[in-house]
Amino acid sequence: MVRAVWAVLRMVSCQGAAALNLNVSGSVIDAASSFRSVHVPFRAAHSKVRHLSSAVRMPEITTDHLDKKQVQLLSEMCILIDENDSKIGADSKKNCHLNSNIDKGLLHRAFSVFIFNSEEKLLLQQRSDAKITFPGCFTNTCCSHPLHTDSELEEKEAIGVRRAAQRRLEAELGIPMAQVTPDEMTYLTRIHYKAQSDGVWGEHEIDYILFMQKVEMACLIPTM
Repeated sequence: MVRAVWAVLRMVSCQGAAALNLNVSGSVIDAASSFRSVHVPFRAAHSKVRHLSSAVRMPEITTDHLDKKQVQLLSEMCILIDENDSKIGADSKKNCHLNSNIDKGLLHRAFSVFIFNSEEKLLLQQRSDAKITFPGCFTNTCCSHPLHTDSELEEKEAIGVRRAAQRRLEAELGIPMAQVTPDEMTYLTRIHYKAQSDGVWGEHEIDYILFMQKVEMACLIPTM
């Protein structure tokens, strides 16, 4: 079920806002062109890792035309892993997202947070047009990367990834960290995800799927 939602939200939705209704078996039965709340039952997902792949190209690279803040974030250090999700080193966010490196097998750790309310409606985010990868796309509540720091490298019960999710929910949505604590996040599974954003940039990551349910979305009060 989660894998079906993920594939549609991260790739198909780049063509515009999408509203998805899923049946119990998890197959997509409707994808509308206008945005409305997404209803996804808050249930445990399968633990099988899925490998999604796409063709890549290796054109020349320039960041001159990109948003300055987004370019600064490219220097953050991501966690490099092998296909078993074992840590093997660190590299910049820029290097991790270049198709030329992805084509050589460079793989990093990531996460995706899905926040539901009491009616089992999913909070979606539309990515900024300034984003380097998948600008303007509708996605799950928050998707990003744990950094190569002591607190976010910790692997027991995926606590490092959950701390990273808490940090990014505040950075991207302005949700105070006290309102989305790691203890409230349920780690469900991982997926092996690979997709091309354009001719230069793409994604290749093992993605931790985190679910959270808040009784009222209104309690998530943005700070900015």
